[in-house]
Amino acid sequence: MAVGVENTGDGFSVLRKAGKQFHFSDLAVLPNTKKALGCQAATFALKNGLETSVIGIRRDDAARFTNTAHDTIRRYFGNKIDHFETGF
Repeated sequence: MAVGVENTGDGFSVLRKAGKQFHFSDLAVLPNTKKALGCQAATFALKNGLETSVIGIRRDDAARFTNTAHDTIRRYFGNKIDHFETGF
């Protein structure tokens, strides 16, 4: 079970005993929240069909987390596009 998530600059690192790191480009969709084991979870669906979740967080915290993750991902790709459009 994951205990948290850390922003690595170009992806996320899921904090747990056997941690998992993935890049923003590995995501199939933006992270979302769902109910899991009687509480909320922030879930990352990956392009390879796997799913990673941070389970056991409050509903407000899950929503705040996914909103922050969405903003972080959009800013990352927005910066990539801006960098490309300005000619590197």
